[in-house]
Amino acid sequence: MNESVYRAMSWLKAILDGQGVRYQIVGGFAAHLHGGSRPIADIDLYIKKEDVNALLPFFQPFVSKPLKHYREEGWDLEYLQLIYENQKIEIGLSPGTKIFNTSSQQWVSLDVDLAESVQRDFHGLALPVININSLIEYKRVLNREVDRIDIRELEDIQQAENAQTLGHFSSLFDIARRKAKYDNTNTWYKGSETYFDALYQELEKVGEEITQTRLCYLEDELGDVLWNYLNLLMALEKEQGIDPTSVLSRAVNKYQQRVATNENNGSWADVKAEQKRKLQQEYLGAMNEN
Repeated sequence: MNESVYRAMSWLKAILDGQGVRYQIVGGFAAHLHGGSRPIADIDLYIKKEDVNALLPFFQPFVSKPLKHYREEGWDLEYLQLIYENQKIEIGLSPGTKIFNTSSQQWVSLDVDLAESVQRDFHGLALPVININSLIEYKRVLNREVDRIDIRELEDIQQAENAQTLGHFSSLFDIARRKAKYDNTNTWYKGSETYFDALYQELEKVGEEITQTRLCYLEDELGDVLWNYLNLLMALEKEQGIDPTSVLSRAVNKYQQRVATNENNGSWADVKAEQKRKLQQEYLGAMNEN
């Protein structure tokens, strides 16, 4: 463990949490928290511009670069630098950051969305971190040597995590199929109604856990939601003749098209309306065949 980073982050987190200030870890530290191997140099994070004044009295004894606008090393932003027990901390203010696009040779805006943070653990400290896709995206724009190193590692980590997630989903799917064989022999089983009701109950439990901030319990309840959803698919396969694989395929195609439309500055509502029109055509075509 990097003791210097841990002590500095513990000190900083206590101040930020104590003042109710939202923040987001970025940079090389974020890459490390996502599983990267590069040693941690600085602690880089963003806060909202309106929150900085409440923090300055706590930071003042440790300021090594005063709060002002800087343009340096591919970054154009307002920030301040602290040195806490020999550990450098850089705190940027959002909005207003630009980064230098090495491909276009132009300065481009960097959107920092604190709501899109994901939680990562750093030796017992729960930290809000920029999500891996956004981190890769802005590092690809900067395209420095350290960024290229991080991107290669982060993409490998993404691929491994995706494969693991798909493997777990496939295993759970198979377990649900095995269980479906025995449902009819149980007196409590009332067909799809059983899992429809259970799904609603588990969603209520998820809502309760969200307010409790107990991560392990929240993940457990979300797993129950997924389990009951898969069992609902199996029950409806027997009752209505739906194809679970077709359900997943339809979802992939539908939301791939909608998200791709958004990414190309199109209208989610328009593509949704078009999809509904095509679904109606599919339904009427099937009715005519029958």
